[in-house]
Amino acid sequence: MWANIQGYEKPSRLSLDVSVGGHWQALFTSKEAAKISTNQQSVLHYYPTDPTVITKLQERISFLLKKSFVQWRSRHVTRWNNPCSQILQKMLPMFEESSSVDYDQFSELSEFRRRYKMNGFPFNVPYTCIADIISKVKSTEIYVTENEETEFALAVYIHSYPNDIISVWLFVATLKQLY
Repeated sequence: MWANIQGYEKPSRLSLDVSVGGHWQALFTSKEAAKISTNQQSVLHYYPTDPTVITKLQERISFLLKKSFVQWRSRHVTRWNNPCSQILQKMLPMFEESSSVDYDQFSELSEFRRRYKMNGFPFNVPYTCIADIISKVKSTEIYVTENEETEFALAVYIHSYPNDIISVWLFVATLKQLY
């Protein structure tokens, strides 16, 4: 174990080379270190995340986000464009698998883009709690529009990793019909 004795605390300014004198100091001598036992397990156990829980969580997040949109837009009617939401839903798994997604490969989305002016974006958050996700969506202010003809699309996709590590992808969009 080493202690930082550099004049900096910010990680970007630290030298991580423990062999350089004056930057790090050993907390224990070699003899002392040999006597210290570890709490670390010798074998790490990974368990799968229950797919049923993931499906229910995905549905719950979608439901609560739609409910939140209605509350945030209490003075306006909130219309959902379910066909567009379904297309966005098909796209979301690709964002988890790749750093770039070719929107043009979705001919169905191209159809919507010919009929609607679309504004929206996908984004990813680690799952901590639903309230945090709702707060992040609210902070985008995509729900703020005075145009009564605006429709909304929402898609939620959850990708799970072992030990209940959960990646949440959201795609929110506004659609205004072109005349």
